[in-house]
Amino acid sequence: MLTLPQILKRQGRRIRQRKLRPTRPNRSAEASYRADLLGLVAQMRAAVEAEVLPLLRAEPALTRDAPADGGGSFGLSFVEAVERSISAASRRFGGIDQWAARIAAQAAGRVDKQATSTIVSSVRGAFGPDIGPMMAMADVRSTIALAKAANVQLIKSVHSTYFDKIGNVVLSGVTQGRRASDLADDIQKITDVTESRAKFIARDQTAKMNSAITKARHLELGIEEYTWQTSGDERVRDSHAAHDGKVYRWDDPPTDTGNPGEDYNCRCVALPHVKIDDE
Repeated sequence: MLTLPQILKRQGRRIRQRKLRPTRPNRSAEASYRADLLGLVAQMRAAVEAEVLPLLRAEPALTRDAPADGGGSFGLSFVEAVERSISAASRRFGGIDQWAARIAAQAAGRVDKQATSTIVSSVRGAFGPDIGPMMAMADVRSTIALAKAANVQLIKSVHSTYFDKIGNVVLSGVTQGRRASDLADDIQKITDVTESRAKFIARDQTAKMNSAITKARHLELGIEEYTWQTSGDERVRDSHAAHDGKVYRWDDPPTDTGNPGEDYNCRCVALPHVKIDDE
């Protein structure tokens, strides 16, 4: 496959160096990913409400002095029943593997579609040629596969962390004789924290996938360099601000941050350079 500089050279275009429009993380792709993750959290919460809370509410006398050895108002059999209910809740909506694979694949697909569309539009606007067919032939499958695999693990960790926390809070609360209503409040707090983490994952991973796919697409086109550009506001970290306006190679980024979008919660972008070296 020809590179973009080779195509432009064949067309006789007098281009020494031109900066294209940056490929920014797409807000629509992020919003869709966030909605998918929040939907997963809602399903987990619903599973706990269906499996765990009725059992707790059905035990009227969870008092602090109730023994957990089979006597008193609840015993070992009740604790075991609670454990079973938590386990059932974690499996209630069909298994996390299928959810994680579907959500991650959709997220990576959206980011690739939006990033590719931006690159094609930017090149057409700057230079004229339609590189859409080139982009369709470019092999970025390994990059997308890595992005999906990383996000599958993150999504599965959302599930496992949630139910681990639910288990710890509920079982410790039962053994301490706490009221079911208090445990329900704790479950809601865990759900709120999990929702916040889901939102962060959607925002952070959309930027990371955008960076990785943009890099792969650019290298396929023979675009090897970019100028670092920050978002230019007070939230920019000093380490990122230090790179602003400097030229880097995709294969040789700053050691402290990586390429734009690779560091956690990074909002910086790359202004790609198109160069014809022997012009």
